[in-house]
Formats: sequence, structure tokens, C-alpha cells
Amino acid sequence: MEIILLAEDPSYYGAQRLITEATQSGIKISHLNPFDHQFFLDNTLNSKAQKELVVLNRITGIRYDEFDLSLSMWLAQQGAKIFNPINAIVATRDKMHQFLLLSQNKIPIIPTFSFRGKVDASLIDEIQNLFITSIPELDKQNLKYILKANRGNKGIGVNLLESKKSLESILQTFWGMRDQKFMIQPYLEGGEEHRIFLTQKEILGAITKQNRANDFRNNGHFIDGIKDNIAALPADLISTAQAAIKASGAFYAGIDILRWKNRNYVLEVNLVPGFELLEKVTNINIAKKLINSIVENTKAQ
Repeated sequence: MEIILLAEDPSYYGAQRLITEATQSGIKISHLNPFDHQFFLDNTLNSKAQKELVVLNRITGIRYDEFDLSLSMWLAQQGAKIFNPINAIVATRDKMHQFLLLSQNKIPIIPTFSFRGKVDASLIDEIQNLFITSIPELDKQNLKYILKANRGNKGIGVNLLESKKSLESILQTFWGMRDQKFMIQPYLEGGEEHRIFLTQKEILGAITKQNRANDFRNNGHFIDGIKDNIAALPADLISTAQAAIKASGAFYAGIDILRWKNRNYVLEVNLVPGFELLEKVTNINIAKKLINSIVENTKAQ
């Protein structure tokens, strides 16, 4: 068995850890940057030629360039096994597509508004009224908004807007630039955000993010590590994460869930989840667990 790790930079923590754990397990692993590579396509592909090859796709898609998927498809045509599955990457890489998929499968999400076109005050009123109708507990007078790019990573592209005027202003700016690749959500303050790292078969680890007044994204700040005691998490939180990964079609994922007023809202199904803080906070060897899960799944095919 041989693993090819698709990643732009092999020095990133997740890439390094996967390479280390695969090597220590006696598995041959190499790095390939799909944006510095090429392939030739003709009609002589052999679907059995690469049956011992596993491809780990660790590309976020933030570039809006799908060459990594084209390369993955080419390798799959030669018999390679792709993790995560290409269809799951396609379905979830764009956050709006992801939310449509979750909604279709009745996975709880934060009410989300998406549109294209000109912006005026009536549109802003419509957005506010839809959010208030969907979540009556929201404070209409002090409602804040999250504008989130359809593709982003580590909080990039996430903006907090303090008022309707702020929302109208930034939407008009994007309309003027003819760039409207974003979605809008109400800002739910005071909730507890969890990341659950799991495969289709098992929970690998979980952490709880720390709420910080000066960092609404909460990226990288945690107050609690769940180690060997997943039962400590609310059962409905676990079942929400399991339902989300099943709906996505992914083999593994990091599921971000906001628990607000005793209700769960899936924030993201991340198919290229970072796990540096998860390993450091919980002392769980996520990279090794993931490599072992992939090996077992491959052998079972």
C-alpha cells in the first residue's frame, strides 16, 4: 500500500503528522502539490494499475481552482482510492452547496440567506424578518449578522456586521464589485461551539471552543478536551455530527456544531479539518487514528 498526500505545503501540521504516522506504520507515503503537477489523459487508462494506491486530498478549495479534483479523478480512473471521496468534496467544498445538502437531509443549520443582484433597504428588511421568523428568540433591535464567504479556511472570509446599516453597506460594496460569493446568517451570541472529529464508523476526538468577546470567530481557542470519554458530550450533539457526516458522504470530517439555547446548529462539515489543537488539547493521536481507519477501510474494499 502506498499513500499520496495531496497538499500545497507539506510543512503544515496536519500534513506533517500524517506523513509521520504513515511512515512509522511502515506505509510508503509521498507528497504531491496538485498545483505544481501535470497528467496526460487518453483512452488507455488501466483501472487496476494503481489498486494499492491511496490518495489523501488535503486541499481546501479556497482557490476556486478544481485541478486537485481533476487530478484525483484521473488517479481514481487508474484504480487509486481517494479520501475523502471526490463526490463528497464536490458536495461540500462550497459552503452554500453544503448547507443545501444538510438542509435536504434535515440536519439542523443556522438560517441562511443567499442571493444575487442589486441591494436596497427592502432587501435588508427582508433578511432581518426572515431570521426573526426562523428564530423568534433573536433580538430584533440588536440583531447582528455574519457574512461568510462560500469558500474560506480558518476564519478567512467570515465577517461580523453589527447592524442593518453595516450589512447594507458591505452588500452594496460586493454588488459594486460584482462579487457576491457569500451567504448571510444571524449571529447567535453566547452559544458553545464544538468540533467533533470523526469517521463514518467512530468518533476520533472532540473539543469545545472558548467564547471570546474580542474574537467572534473563536478560531484556535478551546476550554475543554474530551479524551476517551465521548459519552461526556450530549448524546444529541454526537448524533447530529454523525448525521452530518453521513449526509455529506465523507469518510472523515471535522464537524463544527454550535449549541445555542439547548439546540444544535451545524456550522460546517470540514473535509480538510486541522487537528493540531485537538491533538494538543486531548493528547489523542488523531493522525494515527485516521491513517489506521483509512488502511482498514482500504483493506475491506
